[in-house]
Amino acid sequence: MKKDFTLRALQAIQTLSRPHGATIEELRARLEYTSSKSIYNIIEKLRELGYKVESRPDPDGPTSQKKWYIKNAEPKWFQKEMYGLTGTERLLISLSLQHLKLFRNSDLAEDIEKLRLKLRGWAADSREDDKHDVYVLLKQKKSLQHLRNHIPFLLSAIRDRKVCTVAYAEHEMEDLRTFDIHPLTLTEYDNDLYLTAAIPETNREIRVLDLDRIVSLQESNGFFRIPAGYNPRRHFASSFGIGTGELAEYKILFKKSAAPQVRNRNWGKDQSIEDREDGSIRLCFYASGRQEIKRWILGFGPDAIVMKPEDLRREIEEDLRKTLETYDSAGSV
Repeated sequence: MKKDFTLRALQAIQTLSRPHGATIEELRARLEYTSSKSIYNIIEKLRELGYKVESRPDPDGPTSQKKWYIKNAEPKWFQKEMYGLTGTERLLISLSLQHLKLFRNSDLAEDIEKLRLKLRGWAADSREDDKHDVYVLLKQKKSLQHLRNHIPFLLSAIRDRKVCTVAYAEHEMEDLRTFDIHPLTLTEYDNDLYLTAAIPETNREIRVLDLDRIVSLQESNGFFRIPAGYNPRRHFASSFGIGTGELAEYKILFKKSAAPQVRNRNWGKDQSIEDREDGSIRLCFYASGRQEIKRWILGFGPDAIVMKPEDLRREIEEDLRKTLETYDSAGSV
């Protein structure tokens, strides 16, 4: 398997930062390179990034053999710039630190904890009393502890391009189906974790699987290639959220009270907003993910009215009638 250059650079930093450094042969084995030239290219790239990489004679090896070291694992620009972070920059670090918990049970756990300790003083969630300019509120943040076995397993399968077999609850949790998958990307969205995978039995159709619906997961036989042209950014480019599917045009009228929540956000492709005299707005956009859009609209209650598609308007009207019937039949429970 051809490793990503960035991953190899990180592995080189880890190896060269050891007190005893590493020989070129040790780096070749660690980074899984066949050519010494590739190792020297990595070293030059690290130097360009500001890392001070030096070589010294190897006291335990042949006369001509050298060992390579990183004198300081943090380049000077990093040390200097970290002290001048703005509140916005510290907010970004805080959000990143919160998301790192997804990988605490992977082989990156030790490095993640070191990173957290280094960055915590500059992050917006620092507990120091003199930092009040930015605060990250993480109430109702979903715990992913129940996925502690799935996450490292999938990260390994994605990295090694291993075919997996999954038992998946399609719609109802009792509706269990078992099939092979080619795991491509883990995606965090709206406090949930999803897997984008190619499905061999349907001509490698790309699907998005909710990790909460994966009942069991195991390795299957063989390896796979990433589908030609696959890119997660392009795959989700037209989606309203995590759901994909047919692209459709949506027109929604929002009352004045809901307008501030809708303005200045990107909801879909070719978006436009029409201001009306009474303070209401009409939002138009194209997107896939009909069910997510429907739930989003329902969340506004009487402050949102679907104008297009017409069948979605009728569907929401029917849902609202059923909701009233449910309340009427429940009485004063």
